[in-house]
Parts: sequence; structure tokens; C-alpha cells
Amino acid sequence: MNILWNYVIKTQYPYNLYFFWGIPSLFFHILICSYFSYKDIKKIKNNKIQKDYFPSLNHILNISIPQLIIFFFMMYLQFMYPITIELPQEVLTLKEHILEIFKLVIVGDFLLYCYHRLAHINKWFRNNIHDVHHTYSAVFSWAGTYIHPIELICSTATQIIPHIIFSPHPLSIWIHMCIWTILLDEQHSGYNESWSPWNLLPFEFGGGALPHNIHHIKQNYNYGFIFNIWDIIFSTYHKPYDKNGNICPNIYVPPYKLKFKTKNK
Repeated sequence: MNILWNYVIKTQYPYNLYFFWGIPSLFFHILICSYFSYKDIKKIKNNKIQKDYFPSLNHILNISIPQLIIFFFMMYLQFMYPITIELPQEVLTLKEHILEIFKLVIVGDFLLYCYHRLAHINKWFRNNIHDVHHTYSAVFSWAGTYIHPIELICSTATQIIPHIIFSPHPLSIWIHMCIWTILLDEQHSGYNESWSPWNLLPFEFGGGALPHNIHHIKQNYNYGFIFNIWDIIFSTYHKPYDKNGNICPNIYVPPYKLKFKTKNK
């Protein structure tokens, strides 16, 4: 960490706090989504959750290209009209960074759970804003960022609020937002990868693609993002398997789901 931060300081570039976060985050977003898109195009069923649906290349391009154009345009605006920050000379230890990132992840994840649940409770917001994201009952990697612009602002705000509360080191902020981007793509990948870190957590506390698959089929369950802890505590958790140990079937015709205005099942 010392070497990395000393390098940042020596460059003496007037860093924009969230522009600098956006560069590596966009890189990881493209990398992770491309990895899962390759598996979809090749129709690799290993670890595929809904094995009866694979998005076509044309479908992937139709949803990914507009997103990338918007993201690159946002980056361009931040580059042309930066809100710069004065970088601290202080260098934190690895342990201090881990502690800061841990607090950001926990609080940000809880806020996202609260926001996500409220987005379903409020009928107007659900039908007019959040429903855009729920276009898909069989999600794939690029679907994670297929959201209404208002929801983009709201969901991002849930992660920025912890930054305001704790005033962490800029490097901790950048790492936290990269982690958040990577896990967002993994959660919507449609694959229950064995390397997913959430499969290593005990007591079904880990979130990820498998429990989130349920949320796109049964909207009243599994609002959590990184962890299932909040769903378990507030009784909104739905196991991803049925009594026979099989993944719960999709009640809709993939990839598209009926509008929220229909009754939840």
C-alpha cells in the first residue's frame, strides 16, 4: 500500500475522487462481463443457474454497447469538469485499509438492502423505476447495470453515504468501489461460480448469483447484495433450492419477465 500511495502522490495529478475510481471500476466491469459473456456465447452449462437460457451475441451487444457509451461519456464529463481533491500525504497500513474497507462494505450493503426493499414496497417507484432492472428473469452479467438513471443515482448514493460517514482514505474508497462493481457483475452473471467468495461464507450468509437469481423470479425475497445476513435477519430470505435440492425453477419465460403490476408469486 505504501508503494502504491507514494506513487500516486508523486504523480501530483489533481485527482477527481470518483473519476479515479471510475477508471479501474470500468476496466473490471468490462473484464468480468466479458468473461461471463464468453461463457454465455459458448453455452457453457457448467455452474450455469438457469441452464435453459443463454443470451445471444446480438442480445449481449444490444444491452452492453449503449451502457458502455453512457459510462465512457460520464467519464469524459468528469475528466473535462473535474471536482478535484487534495490527496492526503498520510499512508495507511494494510490493516488500516482493510478495516476501513470492511466498514464501507458492511454499511453500504445494509443501506443497499434498505433501498432495494423500499424500491419494491413503493408501488410507483417499483413500477416506473425499478421495473427497468427487472426486465430480465434470467439475468446475465450486463443486466446488472441495466437500470433506470434514477436508480443508478440512488444505488450509487447508498455506497457514497458510508464515505461521508467515515471519511476514509481515498485509496480505501477506490478499492471499495472496485469491489462493489466486481460483485455487482458476479451477482447478475447467472453463474454460481465455485470461486465466488460468497460460497465460502458459513450459514448461507454469502450473497452472489445463486440467491439473487431467486429475486428476479420471486420479487419479494432476497433483496441483499453482498450478504444474505439482512434478508435472514428481516425474514426476506428464500433458499435458492427446493425441497429436493434442485434450483428453484423460473416461473417466467426467460429472459423477459412480466411487469411488476402482475401479482408476485
